[in-house]
Amino acid sequence: MQKVGVADCWADNFKGDEADDEELVKRLLIKDTELWDTFQELGEDYAIVDYQFKIMIAIFSILSLFFIAVNSHELGPGLEILDSKVKCPGKFVNFTVTRFKTKSGKIGVWELLSNKADNPDKVVSAFALVRVHNASGTYFLFNRQFRIPTRSWTIEFPGGHVERGETARDAILRELREETGYYNCNISFVSIGRLSASPAKSNDMQKMGIVDCNANDFAKTKQDDEELIHRLLIKDTELWPTFQKLSEKYDIVSSLYSFALGYALRDGLAVTQKSEPSSKT
Repeated sequence: MQKVGVADCWADNFKGDEADDEELVKRLLIKDTELWDTFQELGEDYAIVDYQFKIMIAIFSILSLFFIAVNSHELGPGLEILDSKVKCPGKFVNFTVTRFKTKSGKIGVWELLSNKADNPDKVVSAFALVRVHNASGTYFLFNRQFRIPTRSWTIEFPGGHVERGETARDAILRELREETGYYNCNISFVSIGRLSASPAKSNDMQKMGIVDCNANDFAKTKQDDEELIHRLLIKDTELWPTFQKLSEKYDIVSSLYSFALGYALRDGLAVTQKSEPSSKT
């Protein structure tokens, strides 16, 4: 589980980093007015953390973002990887232990969940920011899905696993049809490069798309037996206040919460601190 915050800093209030020996981190500052164009270029060379968060920021041009990049041209080859061993194989993920050299030359050990992407885009999963249009306006489409790891109902972007030989674009449309019932939708954008979901815990790489659907192009869902998903439509003008209420009852994927937060900031809405509810029902 995570928290998402908004922070403002003065450039003069800086005294250097205090990264651990096994951490190799470089700062990145991007002018707010140049964010989207810069990310389009960076996406060709870097694995970008959580593209959904990038979508939120870049489209609405409101914030700057730090992210970790490995194997970049300017930053060098990164930390030296010595070997990786699968300790516990699984159907979809493997528990893997990787040994590497730290900055001081010591041997470090990192535990992670590893995936294999057997498709043209070399990504494990693909998700979409979906807009549904009807006579009354535009609505954002999300999933309310029961997740076994958290044992809770979670609000998230539609999407899922990219199958063998499948492109991310095709996976987005297939998952959207299976999970929500919407079809004949138009993809106006698919992300560039490798997009990292949780680089501290997994090598899971993703693609992100922007999809527009007509409210009338809708049929029965084709969810798998182990999936329990309900559609959630939110009017674009009511996104942030709705999420404020939903967060008291549901777990929300951090990138999706960030999207709603960015949408509110873009529209100049007041983002105030709310007290944490004692428990979710």
